[in-house]
Amino acid sequence: MAFETRELVQLDQPVSKQTWTLSSDVLDFTPDDALHHLAAELVAESDVIESCPPKKKLSGATIDMLRRLKVVWVRYCQTMALRDPEGYACPLTVLRDGPAKKYMIFFAWYCMNYPARRLNSYDSKWRALRCLFFFEFDSVINPTISRHVNNYIRKELCEKFNLLEGTRPKRELGPVGLYSLLDYHWTLDREIFKHERERLQVATVLLFISYTSLRPGSLVESNCYRGTNQSLQYKDVRVFLLRADNENASVLVLELDAWLQKGKRHRAELTTFTMYEQPGNLILCPVTHFLGLAFADVAFRNEKLTPENIRTLQVPKDQGKLQIKFKDEVSEVPIFRRVEQTAFGPRISAERAMPYNTLHFAVGRLGQRGGCDFALHPYAIRRYVATTMDASGVSTAQLCLSLGHAGADTFRKHYQSRRVTVDVQSCFLGTRSRADLIKAASETYTRRHPDLPQRPPEEEKQQISRDSQLCDMREKRQQLKDLLTAKYGGLKRARQSSTCEDLIQKWDRYSRDIMKRSRTLKKKSHREALYTFHDNADVLEVDAQLNGRTTCKASTLEPTLETVDHQILERRRFAALVEEARNTEIEQAALGRIVTVAVRTLVQLCGRYECRLSKKPSVKLTISTPKPKLTLLPPKPTLLLPSTICLLCYGDRSRPIDQRTYPFACRFSLKRHLVSCHEPHFPTQPFTCPHELCGATLNGSFVQFQSHATRVHGATL
Repeated sequence: MAFETRELVQLDQPVSKQTWTLSSDVLDFTPDDALHHLAAELVAESDVIESCPPKKKLSGATIDMLRRLKVVWVRYCQTMALRDPEGYACPLTVLRDGPAKKYMIFFAWYCMNYPARRLNSYDSKWRALRCLFFFEFDSVINPTISRHVNNYIRKELCEKFNLLEGTRPKRELGPVGLYSLLDYHWTLDREIFKHERERLQVATVLLFISYTSLRPGSLVESNCYRGTNQSLQYKDVRVFLLRADNENASVLVLELDAWLQKGKRHRAELTTFTMYEQPGNLILCPVTHFLGLAFADVAFRNEKLTPENIRTLQVPKDQGKLQIKFKDEVSEVPIFRRVEQTAFGPRISAERAMPYNTLHFAVGRLGQRGGCDFALHPYAIRRYVATTMDASGVSTAQLCLSLGHAGADTFRKHYQSRRVTVDVQSCFLGTRSRADLIKAASETYTRRHPDLPQRPPEEEKQQISRDSQLCDMREKRQQLKDLLTAKYGGLKRARQSSTCEDLIQKWDRYSRDIMKRSRTLKKKSHREALYTFHDNADVLEVDAQLNGRTTCKASTLEPTLETVDHQILERRRFAALVEEARNTEIEQAALGRIVTVAVRTLVQLCGRYECRLSKKPSVKLTISTPKPKLTLLPPKPTLLLPSTICLLCYGDRSRPIDQRTYPFACRFSLKRHLVSCHEPHFPTQPFTCPHELCGATLNGSFVQFQSHATRVHGATL
């Protein structure tokens, strides 16, 4: 029913008499006439609804799931069209008019091409396919067809492909495992991130998930809302200086407003969480990590505020807390942002949020390198938080509010742990409960070992290169390359020609398939090596101890500057501060100084990055530089550089000094580096020469830059 809106009458304005007069038709309108009028409108609306029923509004996650399923269905129809072109010509027609047999063939094809081996995965896939049918055609699949397909999935498909019933065990990561992983992340990890701010962002997101129980999609850009740039922003966080129990001390506190929870993005609902600092534990302190990001973005409104004087502030006596506000221009800026490649090196985007895929990949790799015996996922922390809150006696209302659930059934179905945390043995014997022992047994511990496989060994890589499918695709690509070389004189000239676009696309498809197949085999080999290692590690340890020796070297596990030599000085400094903060006998004043220096170090770390150099430099052109120390200063710059040093890399002060002055083996290697790394992202606007002593203005032409580097700075190109 349509309702007319009326403007509100202001009380301070005089009301004319015409406003209060009613027409004779309105005065003669009786209550019976009103009922008849309302009934007539309802009947008319019911006819409209029956003729054109409105579609149910679906969430962003459901729409994204249907979009992915539609892509899979189209791929299936394209594959089957090679055998039956007429029967699978139009994917939507096959979905609408297809018999039960075509749906059964789809699930058999899905089993052969996708790794899902759980029966409940195919039950949910069949429900999603029926939802896609209703979403596309506003009708349901024939119940007889649905029953036949359901019986086929549960009987024939399950027996043919050995599908497993039940759900996969969901692992959890508690404070012990998280501390071990983040300790490795900051002190021992040799993984090279695209930008060091990304390392800080990954650790901060993990801490925020641990202390708020939020989904990762509420902090970074969710895959279901890809391209919307919706993530945690500075306007969603407030920094307070709170008066502690001791009136002479104050505590920094973060308040986080969660707007982007699942199913509540378009509602006027928010959940507020509170986090406080852990001054004695730099690794698990969320405030220290957040202040490093905020000071790096120059986000605070007070210009004189620094990491050194923020802890000297005091809460006024007439109020309980003091808010430290952000600038208005950064209120819409995402806190966790992605890395963008530029001609001068990787840089942090000013506006674009960090995608969930980046976080998922970084956390998974951290779990592999840190010694987790399972595939680490950000939800492992959220599941532990949910289980711990439920065991601590939190009310159902608070549990649902914290987790963002509509009811307790979601927790019981997807989050409740299958591990019994009650000491049943003490209950039977009537002795004192050993709940602490039960809790310690349920913790997830990481295994740090010098023999932990970090990447596939050379023997595995050579075996992968001899894979039959890879050899077949390489042979076909080589035949295609020989054809293009004979006809056009080379692959580069063939790309410039407009008469062989199909052959070039075929070449690119072969290259992508080879890369995808090789990457898949390497990941599979690495997973198998990790599984074999974790399966045999305890057996080898027991055998070693029984034989009077140990299998692990304690010196390789200690997070000290002597065991791990990081290229970036700020990482070494932060690792030393973490080691110093572990001292339990340290005074409060010294601990405050350590935290202040740690925040300043994280701010400087947000402007650094390092790259992986694929080839060793030539012995003749190697520039001897001393071993990096905390007091290392770059050498005195000169306008004329060695002939094989990249000018753009040298002018990037975010790199370590040995990478800035890295000499390539020859001028051809330098030219390949410039063309592959810098030319695709070269600016089109005029810019200043990156050399700190030059200052020449270049017009944005890559050819002019090469000429300038050769003529002024001595580069050999």
